[in-house]
Amino acid sequence: MKSLLMILCLAGAIGCGSSEPDPQILGSAGPTDLELSLSEPRSYTMDVEGLTSAVSLRLTGDWATEGGRYASLPIQEGQVTVSASDGTLQLEELTFTFKDIVVDDVDDPPVGIHLTDLAIALGAATSDSTDWCGATVDASGKFDLLLSWSALEDGAAVPLAEQQLQQLSFDIEVDDDGLRLESISTGPVWTFGDFITMSDAHISVHAVN
Repeated sequence: MKSLLMILCLAGAIGCGSSEPDPQILGSAGPTDLELSLSEPRSYTMDVEGLTSAVSLRLTGDWATEGGRYASLPIQEGQVTVSASDGTLQLEELTFTFKDIVVDDVDDPPVGIHLTDLAIALGAATSDSTDWCGATVDASGKFDLLLSWSALEDGAAVPLAEQQLQQLSFDIEVDDDGLRLESISTGPVWTFGDFITMSDAHISVHAVN
């Protein structure tokens, strides 16, 4: 019976709920193979053709009908880079480029406002928690994103000021099949004067090594 109790205690100590197993029980338990493989930054390419990556949000502004419009930004390509240090998974890089979109095509016919050169890049990221479980690691935290964009006027792209989407929460999982990242934010995440407000943002990413 004592042996059985010891086995049960040990099994509970090495379960997947803790990122730092109890050293008094496990002794000098080292990093997992996955953690070792992430000691150098590893980049993952977003699965765009498989439609498993998406960025959607609600667009409102003085041009919009009541309630605005929920839009999905068409991803052109994207990449995510992560690394691990001292048991913490760090988000090193996150980049999206998007196809052109048109807003206000209802209230400003026939072509609306044409936005081009749309791209999002990582500004800063902090990881609040990391959980290692064999060949899988989960982490959560907050990041700032930088939005670059231009407006198309008379066939020419006019660059607009870079914008920041600040303190968005994210969850990330990495395993042998690739990387998955999700960020869901309710309420406004960015406002550009009276022209446009982005809110209720949902970022869902599946990327492969």
